Amino acid sequence: MLDATFYVYIYLDPRKKGPFTYGEYTFEYQPFYVGKGKRGQWLTHLVEARRKFLDDVGLTVKQKILIEIIKVDKIEPVIIKYKENISERESFDLEIDLITSIGRLNLNNGPLSNLTNGGDGQSGRKCGEWTRRKMSRSQMGSKNAFYGKHHSESSKNKIRQKMRKINKITLQSIFGV
Repeated sequence: MLDATFYVYIYLDPRKKGPFTYGEYTFEYQPFYVGKGKRGQWLTHLVEARRKFLDDVGLTVKQKILIEIIKVDKIEPVIIKYKENISERESFDLEIDLITSIGRLNLNNGPLSNLTNGGDGQSGRKCGEWTRRKMSRSQMGSKNAFYGKHHSESSKNKIRQKMRKINKITLQSIFGV
């Protein structure tokens, strides 16, 4: 049976209005990242960028662009799911085609911050019990970045509000409540 739960998504820079045309693809804003995923993968870059700062060491170009858009310009990137409900193979092929057509910054042939030509991400990787235990132990006690620290009451309230919203969305999507 074919698993058609994948999609290809594109991050666009709302500071750079188009149209931008690359072969058969046209975008209202300049694209800066193409990816493939399933479930909530398309949001992970946003979450990651919100935790980082421009002066952090080792940032990728994609992270720098996202941080500038979100934290400096105080706007949200435009994210489109270019094609949904496709197989993993189709998503890899479309990702490769989009990246090839649009071009990569590090190859000086386009605006994308992608570091590869696509089609090479991990899917469905499941760690074994031994690996999960090892990763868990590596973050225990004083090795944990949050060790000895506590959330403020305002942080706890923000977390509660966010979790209520997430739980409500989950209930709506599962039960139509």
